[in-house]
Amino acid sequence: MKHGHIWIGTSISLALLIYLFVRVDYGQLWLSLASADLSMLLIASVLVTGTLVMRAWRWQYLLKPIKSVRFSNSMSATAIGLMANMILPVRLGEIVRAMVLGQRERIAKSASFATVVVDRLLDGFTILFILVVLLLVVPLPFDQEWQRRMRWGGLAFFLLYGGVFALLFYLHRAPTQVLQGVRRLCSRLPTRWVDRLCRFLESFGAGLHALDRTEYLGQIVVTSLLLWGLMGVYNFLIVLAFQVHLPLTVGFILLVAQAAAVMIPASPGFVGTHHAASVACLSLWGVSPEASLSIALVMHAIGYFLTIAIGAVYLWAVGLSMRDLGQPGRSVAGTPSPTA
Repeated sequence: MKHGHIWIGTSISLALLIYLFVRVDYGQLWLSLASADLSMLLIASVLVTGTLVMRAWRWQYLLKPIKSVRFSNSMSATAIGLMANMILPVRLGEIVRAMVLGQRERIAKSASFATVVVDRLLDGFTILFILVVLLLVVPLPFDQEWQRRMRWGGLAFFLLYGGVFALLFYLHRAPTQVLQGVRRLCSRLPTRWVDRLCRFLESFGAGLHALDRTEYLGQIVVTSLLLWGLMGVYNFLIVLAFQVHLPLTVGFILLVAQAAAVMIPASPGFVGTHHAASVACLSLWGVSPEASLSIALVMHAIGYFLTIAIGAVYLWAVGLSMRDLGQPGRSVAGTPSPTA
């Protein structure tokens, strides 16, 4: 059914929000929201901006095997793409991000998109690393059964990410064999469709040079850890702003829970799934439903609206509108058209 995935995601988001809101006392919820320390929330907002900078900085290193891009262009494409993720369905912001950078830096959009895929794989591996550290080093408020489930869940995600990484690596190292296999599998389809798919895969594979370039590995690892370290501290500061005194590790446990939750179909901006994961996680420490929901609402709202605001500024700066983001063939004002 056309747009069925959008309706499914919206339904899940709505159902989760209804479930969360029917469980709370609204008077207590309002008192909890009013108790937030605004100065702490302001510091947390600065950290959100810092995560955008870290993501754009890391992306520069992933792009270096293709082209040394200007930080201003990687930052604008990152901000616009993340904003689009908050507004458009099915994470179309990742495509938007590749499109904007491809147009501004004269990079084939398929090659640019390949680096975005690697970028997201790095996110997954970094979060899995954080999960492993939490399970091995930090005392957690979980019983043995929950720790066992987390270990198996982490292993499943590691195998998933590892499988995707292996497929991409094979496409990069043996493109001829991959393209021959694609042509055999698609032999019954119209030739022009198969040719177009093969051209895309060939260009996509050209964007995977970061997989065999090790000179920037240190910078990529450091920026990945800084990026998600800032996110963990951001979560912790929001919890602290509501006078809920928990260890620093709560911010990183929230991070892992939220990362798992955003993989569930939801409305744009991960509404509902992000909130439900945060509330469920905080309940492990005995935080009340009202305080948990207050923290989840503010935690999501700051990231959501600040990301949209920053993205909107960059969108205006490059001469685009939201309507233009659905027109990949349009060149960004003031920049040359992409070469492929």
